[in-house]
Amino acid sequence: MLAYEYALFRTFLVTGFRENEVRFLYWEDCDCKNSTIKVRPKPEYDFTGKPVLCHLLISPSSQPI
Repeated sequence: MLAYEYALFRTFLVTGFRENEVRFLYWEDCDCKNSTIKVRPKPEYDFTGKPVLCHLLISPSSQPI
């Protein structure tokens, strides 16, 4: 499995986001300091989506799945 495939799969698994919610994630949507990811509308791509805030527990000692 390639690194980007692993990252994509893990994002789906950990967040529970739908396909389009993951497809339209930007780095600006990720707040590592507060361990959150926000789903925001992206009008330039005609993506509205439901506003979602996902709190993640991120730890340096996290074991890979």
